[in-house]
Amino acid sequence: MQVYPLFASDPDMPKVSKNFAKREMLRVSGIDAEKINVLVPQSPEEYSAYQENELIKRNQLPTALPQEDHLTHIFVHQQEEQTNANKVHQETHWQLYKDQMMQQNMAMQQMQQGQEE
Repeated sequence: MQVYPLFASDPDMPKVSKNFAKREMLRVSGIDAEKINVLVPQSPEEYSAYQENELIKRNQLPTALPQEDHLTHIFVHQQEEQTNANKVHQETHWQLYKDQMMQQNMAMQQMQQGQEE
């Protein structure tokens, strides 16, 4: 059974998850890591999160910014050792992500109320 088409066609699946699935399918197919990196390069958000991981490894706490793609950052940070600094940083991303979702929901509700009037 082909699994990737299920992921690729899901409009609700985050881009980072789709990229992970692509990379994993290529890896399982025997494609070497260098070619995978060319075929499915890191997004700017993934690159930023990996850079943050390097700071976290040195026990430095990077600042999570409201405009970041928090799901991407959380996914990348979960791949590292779960130190206290990493856990705190991930929790900040989760809170900012929840705030973004609440703001989007409020905006959608306001739009729907405006259309009903």
